[in-house]
Amino acid sequence: MGIGARIASWLWLCGGSALAQDQGAAPAPPRPWWLTLLSLLAKAAIVAGAAALIGAARGGWVVRPKKPGGRKGSRTAGIAGVVLGLGALGHALLPRWPPTARDTISERAFSSGRMPAVDVELPVGWRLTHGTADGVPNVLTVSSTADAGSGTTLVVQTAALDEPVDVARLAGELTTGLESSGARMTPPSQVQVDGLAAALVTATRADGAAVTVRIVKRSDRLVSYLYCFGAPGVADACAPVLARLRWHPPGR
Repeated sequence: MGIGARIASWLWLCGGSALAQDQGAAPAPPRPWWLTLLSLLAKAAIVAGAAALIGAARGGWVVRPKKPGGRKGSRTAGIAGVVLGLGALGHALLPRWPPTARDTISERAFSSGRMPAVDVELPVGWRLTHGTADGVPNVLTVSSTADAGSGTTLVVQTAALDEPVDVARLAGELTTGLESSGARMTPPSQVQVDGLAAALVTATRADGAAVTVRIVKRSDRLVSYLYCFGAPGVADACAPVLARLRWHPPGR
């Protein structure tokens, strides 16, 4: 069986809990509190300055007698104009949120605000593609060309769920599905991926093809799956790439 067919068959077995889900729109990162506060202060200054100017105009405060035959500008109107101007300038200078992402997508590096919301720079002997896998968009596929054994592939997918992420339940569903397909299972364990805890599910088919699936809770309703399809007899085949993978918020 070729590597493409082997991966497709594994994804078909594993996809009930992962790739088959609708990713939906990437959740925007939360706006920093200080940016919200500055935006509110700027808008308040604009509103207050405009209201004062309107009141001055309607109430005859724009000018007042200086001496018979002479008039000068009202201090109230001047202050209102300064407040309005400062508020408008402050609002214009505030950074826009969410910030515009700078994408880097090549055969050796991926850094993007798009899903799966990761950064990775590959070691020598690997290449990547970003696109659709099993009908799901924005999936990162990293393939070995040399040093991890023939046919080693890492598939990274991130999904926004409609319910809180329950890693233990997702791992249990995945294990049950793989066992029912006849795969030989290794007891689930816990590992770390870039500082986040991951449930590790490992399965081997009768033909020797192996897959390890790391399930990572990114936030309350955001989960990532990392499928490592290794060649028979190659342990921890995707370790060189996983050591370089870094998480970041979607849409950063």
